[in-house]
Amino acid sequence: MGLGFGFDSGLRGLTAARMQMQLSGHNIANVSTKGYSRQNAVLSSSLPATLGRFQIGTGVDVTNLQRIVDGQLNSRLRTQQGIFGKALIDYRRSTEIEGILGEPGPSGISNLFGQLFGDLGKLQTDPASTALRGGFVQSAKALTSGLNLLASRLGGLQSNTFAEISTQVKNVNEYASRIAELNKEILSVEANGTAANDLRDQRDMAIQGLSDLMDTRVLERNNGVTDILAGGHLLVSGGIASQLVTTRDTKNTSKVLLKNNDQPLEIRGGRIGALLHSESKRIPELQSKFNALAFNGALEFNRLHTTGLPRNGGFKNLVSENPVRDGDGDGKYDDELLAYAGLPFEISRGELYISVTNESNGDLTRKKIDIDPLSMTVGDFADELSKAAHVSATVDPTGRIRISASDGYRFDFSNQIDSSPNSRGTLSGKSASLGGSERGPFDFSSLPANFTIAVDGAAPTTITLNSLDFNNPSKVEAEELSSVLKAKFNAAGVSADAVVVGDSISLLSTSSGTSSSLSLVDGANSPLATLGLPVGITAQGQDNAMSVSVMGTYTGESNGHFRFVPDKDGEIGVTPGLTVGVFDQTGTRLATLNVGKGYSHGDRLDVAHGLQVSFGPGELSATNQHQFALDTLADPDSSDVLVGFGINTFFTGSTAADLGVSSRISSDPNLFAASLKPNAGDGANLIKLLQTRHLSVDSLDNHTLESYYSDIASSIGFETKRATELIASEEKLLSFLHEQRENVSGVNIDEEMVNLVKYQQAFQASSRFINVVNQMTDVLINIGR
Repeated sequence: MGLGFGFDSGLRGLTAARMQMQLSGHNIANVSTKGYSRQNAVLSSSLPATLGRFQIGTGVDVTNLQRIVDGQLNSRLRTQQGIFGKALIDYRRSTEIEGILGEPGPSGISNLFGQLFGDLGKLQTDPASTALRGGFVQSAKALTSGLNLLASRLGGLQSNTFAEISTQVKNVNEYASRIAELNKEILSVEANGTAANDLRDQRDMAIQGLSDLMDTRVLERNNGVTDILAGGHLLVSGGIASQLVTTRDTKNTSKVLLKNNDQPLEIRGGRIGALLHSESKRIPELQSKFNALAFNGALEFNRLHTTGLPRNGGFKNLVSENPVRDGDGDGKYDDELLAYAGLPFEISRGELYISVTNESNGDLTRKKIDIDPLSMTVGDFADELSKAAHVSATVDPTGRIRISASDGYRFDFSNQIDSSPNSRGTLSGKSASLGGSERGPFDFSSLPANFTIAVDGAAPTTITLNSLDFNNPSKVEAEELSSVLKAKFNAAGVSADAVVVGDSISLLSTSSGTSSSLSLVDGANSPLATLGLPVGITAQGQDNAMSVSVMGTYTGESNGHFRFVPDKDGEIGVTPGLTVGVFDQTGTRLATLNVGKGYSHGDRLDVAHGLQVSFGPGELSATNQHQFALDTLADPDSSDVLVGFGINTFFTGSTAADLGVSSRISSDPNLFAASLKPNAGDGANLIKLLQTRHLSVDSLDNHTLESYYSDIASSIGFETKRATELIASEEKLLSFLHEQRENVSGVNIDEEMVNLVKYQQAFQASSRFINVVNQMTDVLINIGR
């Protein structure tokens, strides 16, 4: 042991004390630095010196300068930071969506629905009032505008999400680049064994910031470098950081990709995860619900409106609202099948009835059109409409259906009851008539067939039916047969007409009065027998036609007709036991009306399903098979073809974004179809329209329109409440973890001051020790002199 042995121990003590004081000063200086981890010196006794049989200590060494951290706690903190970031975005989105709804409030959809049905109810008090009609139309426009605004704001929120995601992805790239740079610096510093404590703190802060944005996994190598996995991909590898980019897919949904890689990252956590979920799931689900509300509201309301009547009782012209899509790109619209015409509402297999009214006498004729969207083209539909008497329909260059009536006529699609169903005189009219007892479709598979007809005493004329006359001879509908017979009578110069009576055929002379006559003789293959027409008798016309009036509203649940047939010959109100049988379209007798002796002309007789009938004076003939038919329509359009094309619809559009009120009704509220009868004061359709308020809609989970919206609003309110509670809970847990970290890694001023005094005393003691050793050394040196 040399003379300087004590000096080494003292100097080591001075160095350790000075370094500890330096660290305390560093800790105190960073007491407010975010993410700073308290540091201390790790001391150990230096290697001892051997003196004989003894080992004498040589002082203290500073072996390391360490950060005080809890790795598990920091990992939990990063995880919680991501959970909090996601909860924060969810909370903000919930409050934004709740604000968009504006419930409860005057501009909320709930209130607008109430105003709509309230004004519709007011219109019931005076259906002819233009002012009340206008008030209802304005309420409808307010509702559609409210839905439009709601859809626009949700769409804007979704569009803005892309910008938000792009901003956050930019932040991710900055964090990733910073982590990669810090990795390189840490690797360089720690290569020679020096702890890069402050650099590690900075890296931890960057990783925590990254965890707030997206779910991450941290992997630390033995050399101190940290790799970051994000969304299933390596975001940071040592000193290299991958860059993320934001793009949109074919559905206009945001995707986060690695640059130069088409594979999207699966990001579920953090702010970006919440934004992606909001854009791809939450907002689209809400949009889908509001679109379903608009779609089904328009569908149910338009189903009733299309088959209603405006104030003037019918239409001279109508143009469809919804254009056809040129699916095959040939520049033509009329060749498109109804099923693939690109219309907003689906057309199904069913039937449509179009009614034509003679404005001069009120006579009504009706044509049934069978709709099959898989075989009927747009042009076919227009052609079928044009087959209705005095109606013309075309497909215009914009792909819309244009329908017009001849001068003196109006058309509609209502279920109005023909109040004068015997206007053609098939039941004791001025013209001679013979009625068929058989119902179509008729089997004319054995063709050719012929019969002879004699009118007004003229020579009999032979009428021949051929297979080419019919689309399907084995299944000939009454309407098709009527058209063929009319054409053949006209070609042969026969003054006769063929009239459809329900599913049967009646033949009439076109002359009138007692000089009018009609007789038939069956021929080859017995076509008259197929129709059930009487042969071998001569029917005579009359000077006066029998008047028949029908009253009431049909309350049945299916479309069809009532056929009225006398049970025997006789005079109304005179012949004892004279009755008229009433049969439905299946041939089932529904009622037997007593019109014989004791019946007073004009007395109303109950028929069935809310209808009544009265008869004027006249002769009935069961021999001639007199008959008349009355169409009974529960749904004049069971195919939704009118709704599909937008013919006489009230609402236009089919989504919350494009729902509106027809411009023609906005311009003239008198076109609002409040009626089912051709008079201005009728409000029968208003009753049906009001019932839509309480209608349970299958595609809305059996909700009414208002209850469906109420459920949406309630669920949004619940989600907002839950998001508020969740953000408070997650924030509390995050704060707790931060407090825990501060307890472990934070700087305590009081503790540092105590340590500083301790280190100062250690420094002073080491200094005094050196002085003592110095004095001892001097003594020893002096002894040796």
